[in-house]
Amino acid sequence: MDGHPFSVEIVTPTEQKFSGEVTIVTLPGVQGEMGILAGHAPLLAMLDPGEVKYRNSQGEFHIAVGEGFATVAGNKVVCLVDFALEPSEISVETARLDADRIEKELEDERRPEALDRLRQELKIARAKVKVGDRQQ
Repeated sequence: MDGHPFSVEIVTPTEQKFSGEVTIVTLPGVQGEMGILAGHAPLLAMLDPGEVKYRNSQGEFHIAVGEGFATVAGNKVVCLVDFALEPSEISVETARLDADRIEKELEDERRPEALDRLRQELKIARAKVKVGDRQQ
């Protein structure tokens, strides 16, 4: 059974990737995946690179996003993220190659600042693979 609709916006520095009514949205929070329904308590959350999933009257949709923030207030969710890509915009082969390369770099890297950067890059590559695979 679908819940009551509420508004979701996914915004990057260069475009508004999505704006519409949904019945549920799942976000990649830094402390784990979180599902939001209509009437959710107000929230400000940090987002990790990952997959945003939402459902509306036309079906279920998936978008790969970069790190950012999400706010929930008054039946409206706004996600401000570094990037947002739909499955058709992703080269899964390139993303897989990136993930493989980054995993190899992680094995050899010892500097903490470089490890943090590589871990974030790996999350991005894996998000692109996960969402990009949805188009096949």
